[in-house]
Amino acid sequence: TTSNEGCDMISVTLNSIDINSANQYITRILHDSAPVMDVNSLDIARRDGSILISTTMKPKEITIEGVIKSTTIALTDAAIDTFKGNTFKSNINLDIAYAGGTRRYVVTAKNFSIIREGYDLTHIRYTLDLICLTPFAISPTEQEALSVVAITGVSYNTTMTADGSASPEPVINYTIDTAGNLG
Repeated sequence: TTSNEGCDMISVTLNSIDINSANQYITRILHDSAPVMDVNSLDIARRDGSILISTTMKPKEITIEGVIKSTTIALTDAAIDTFKGNTFKSNINLDIAYAGGTRRYVVTAKNFSIIREGYDLTHIRYTLDLICLTPFAISPTEQEALSVVAITGVSYNTTMTADGSASPEPVINYTIDTAGNLG
């Protein structure tokens, strides 16, 4: 085939490489599912059921399927090698356009499969399996929620709201520039 089938040409970059473009396109991307919940429970002695001890999220698995194409077999082979070299790495950014913004996953490539079918060697299907050890997407840019200069009082209170479905893990920085001045 010569058309870009499947995904509606959403913006998807992996390691800053556009992987949904004219010469390589995605036919399926599995990233919307929630990560697997690891449930730690304890059986109740001499009774049915158990009690919940804790829950944690397992690493998130993401699969991308697509096509790499070119005009000749040699150019297609070179494009496959370039694609593998740019994307089969550890701790790289996967950015996916989503709901008017961008979801960023920090991923490590686990497997890269090439499917060559004898009838067309200039359009090669692939499957790329990724793992996101932190199971939630993050914002591709840091958001500064509050910038207060010269807090000199004994106490300071403020309220912040974080969007998203995961519990936020904010980074809070304080700079002490002179004795008695937190600014």
